[in-house]
Amino acid sequence: MDLEQAREIFLQVLSSIPGIVSIHEINLSSEQIDEENKKDISEILQVEKLQKGWRFGCSLVILYGLSAKSIVNQIYKQLKFILSKNKEKLYGINIFIKGVHYE
Repeated sequence: MDLEQAREIFLQVLSSIPGIVSIHEINLSSEQIDEENKKDISEILQVEKLQKGWRFGCSLVILYGLSAKSIVNQIYKQLKFILSKNKEKLYGINIFIKGVHYE
């Protein structure tokens, strides 16, 4: 599996989970958010292939009232399942909750 396939898998997993409002790059200030909106979503996701396996990362805005822990657990379980089907390993996942969206 190459880097582009791993990004696509990560994006599919994130978009399949209810409660995720938006995806952001890790470590952005408020001025950089406007520039980020112009970027392609695949450029925002952090995906790395290491010797021990794949590492994924991003920042999320979630809906108010949903458990961040359950959302991260769903992401972890889906990534681990998909990677194991492709005979790959999940080494790490860094998910930061950037904010909460009140609807």
